[in-house]
Amino acid sequence: MRAAASEHQLRLSSILLALCATYLQRMTGQNELALGMPVAARQLKALRNVPSMVANILPLHLSFTPESTVLSVAANLQRQLRHHLLHQSYRSESMIRDLHAERGNKPLFNTLLNIVAYDQGPGFAGCDTTLQNVANGPADHLGIDIFDRHDDGRLEIGFNANADLYSAEALELHYQRLTALFERFANAPQTLAADYNLFLPDEQQRHYALPPHPEKLPVFAEAFANAVHAYAERPALSQGAQTLSYRRLDDDATRLAAHLRERGVRAGDCVVVMFSRSVEWAVAAVALFKLGACYVPVDPDLPEARIEHIFSDADPAVVIVAP
Repeated sequence: MRAAASEHQLRLSSILLALCATYLQRMTGQNELALGMPVAARQLKALRNVPSMVANILPLHLSFTPESTVLSVAANLQRQLRHHLLHQSYRSESMIRDLHAERGNKPLFNTLLNIVAYDQGPGFAGCDTTLQNVANGPADHLGIDIFDRHDDGRLEIGFNANADLYSAEALELHYQRLTALFERFANAPQTLAADYNLFLPDEQQRHYALPPHPEKLPVFAEAFANAVHAYAERPALSQGAQTLSYRRLDDDATRLAAHLRERGVRAGDCVVVMFSRSVEWAVAAVALFKLGACYVPVDPDLPEARIEHIFSDADPAVVIVAP
């Protein structure tokens, strides 16, 4: 990793942060990450030698694309930090207060990434000292601490986690996967972030093995057509006094599918269905399954910000709303 950092004119700390972010992206599937990064907040030279509690935590926003690599994320992060650190005295609690009207009391981030690249041993007039870290204080979610403080170049990795959310066994698996990612990056630094496999040896075969002779999975259109043929006049849907037979459901869904096809909807397109659970909601879902379109249900009672996020993420070709 040090060789890759030197070759690409990057700080090792930037690569370590990018590796942790890549790990989180691969584990969560989220391409937009909000992370916390502890900073010294000692911009004034006089503060650097004064024992005091002035450290702060700044939020970092990182984006991943299909072309992202650890190196590209590290380079982007390093550029971002040049401007970011100018604001390290802006207290995170003040940010939450200033953004309360927009965000409420939601945290700015859940995961903390801390790279410690200096000797933490205190010196008292040449006396030998030994530090014993008893606790870092309560953890709201998860913190990943990486220490680069040994003459032989080895790194230490530690987790500061909320015990209600992470068991010791889960943290051990995180450690194994994270160190495996470090090794895979060291062997192939140019690998796309999306191509990193975080399975441990034999894990995929143990837990996700395919059956030796998988049976053909049913296709919705065929399975639904068989149901319509077998139960044509029997009730398929019922809500209050309204009932739809299988034949009526098929007819209504077929008409809606034809209308959507005329509007340009094709197989694979995302279509938002925005109304509460109802007979019409089920008709829309069946129509989209017939088309092979991606069905994106949205409850209109969701918070507006959540609805906006779903729309932004899905980028629907069409939106179906209740009349």
